[in-house]
Amino acid sequence: VDAGSLQKDIEQKLEKSKPSQDITKDTKLEEDSGAKSKVNNFKFSGNTIVSDSELQTIVEKYTNKELSFKQLQSIVAQVSDYYASAGGLAKIYLPKQDITNGIVTIAIIEGKLANIVIDNKEAVMSQEKALKFIANTNIKGAPIKNKDMSASLMNLNSIGGLTAKSSIAPGEAQG
Repeated sequence: VDAGSLQKDIEQKLEKSKPSQDITKDTKLEEDSGAKSKVNNFKFSGNTIVSDSELQTIVEKYTNKELSFKQLQSIVAQVSDYYASAGGLAKIYLPKQDITNGIVTIAIIEGKLANIVIDNKEAVMSQEKALKFIANTNIKGAPIKNKDMSASLMNLNSIGGLTAKSSIAPGEAQG
């Protein structure tokens, strides 16, 4: 097995993890008798992994409609599902806001890589070398992309005698 065939195998596995959610499908919102506000448009804050235009494709079918808070929460859940399917690790929510102008803001706090900890008890590879495998495509301070993290772990796992896995824990800073 050579490096080229390993890389091709990794890329094929990652291709299968592309966003599978059909963002244009018409998801029916549950009827709600609660108070409603006229929603003319949606805007997004904090997103870098998924573009505004891609997110607008998800919410555009809900513009120029009277929507309840429960229905808005359902829309946020759809955005969150899509974000996850696109490989983003994020908290997506409706911040406190005044919707009298008809614009709803959906806030996105992307998880950012703060620290990499290597727990290397078997010493198959040096801590520094293992760290380079991960840090090569996962930049500290940048949003965590599942595709990049998975590729790093698959590369490490391709080394005989080594098993790599990840876990994510809250850092000290938001994101």
